[in-house]
Amino acid sequence: MQTETKQNTSGGSIAQSSEVDVDVTGFSFTPTAVLVAQVSCGSTAAARYAVASFPGGGSGGTEASGESYLYVTIVSITPGANKVTVRLRNSFTTATYYYGTIIVTAIKAP
Repeated sequence: MQTETKQNTSGGSIAQSSEVDVDVTGFSFTPTAVLVAQVSCGSTAAARYAVASFPGGGSGGTEASGESYLYVTIVSITPGANKVTVRLRNSFTTATYYYGTIIVTAIKAP
């Protein structure tokens, strides 16, 4: 069995009440499963204090105002040729949220 951890360091934004697919590339094989994935997220590109994870859920962060949040979640993870596509959802209905580095550990079964 092969195991590799890769990351996508270019973040982006997710419009309110929407989803976005982000590819984590660079695997030396085509993954057959994902062990774990996580992404930093927050209300601004500079304030990504929450972590969404798979499996699991995530840990909330705190806004400058003291309000807790975790509006970005990992909806699905799809292995592909030398990559893993991570689908992120912003469940906040009135504002864009931001994601940062996505880290994925994938395996290839024999």
